[in-house]
Amino acid sequence: MSTLHEKIDDLVNGDDWRLGCGAANCVYYPKPKGTVCTANLCSCAQKARNIVGRVKMLLMKDKETWSDIPDFGDHMTLEEFKDSCDCGAYVNYDGIGQYASATQESSVYVKPSDVFNGLLDTSYTHVVWYNK
Repeated sequence: MSTLHEKIDDLVNGDDWRLGCGAANCVYYPKPKGTVCTANLCSCAQKARNIVGRVKMLLMKDKETWSDIPDFGDHMTLEEFKDSCDCGAYVNYDGIGQYASATQESSVYVKPSDVFNGLLDTSYTHVVWYNK
């Protein structure tokens, strides 16, 4: 079993992954075909979305490449990106970010919603933001 598969297995079987919060409108993930989620803020639904987001991030990091930072885009520290998202300067509809170091850009994408959903990868130090 590869390291990636072990990390995904740890996420899915870890203490954070509990379906069935007991709420009357609890949504289980994955939803049965044809059902509509009526409890977007249900703790189970949020945990499921976070797990899916973390798995997607692990898959991207597994194929990660690095390149020089282009002349366009806004290069900033991870903290500056987080602060910009917190104040509403960046939202998902405005563009996309890519994790970076002080000198290079990663192929792994980051969205402003990752800040609010607890999916921000703090192993990176910088972000390059690209407006649409």
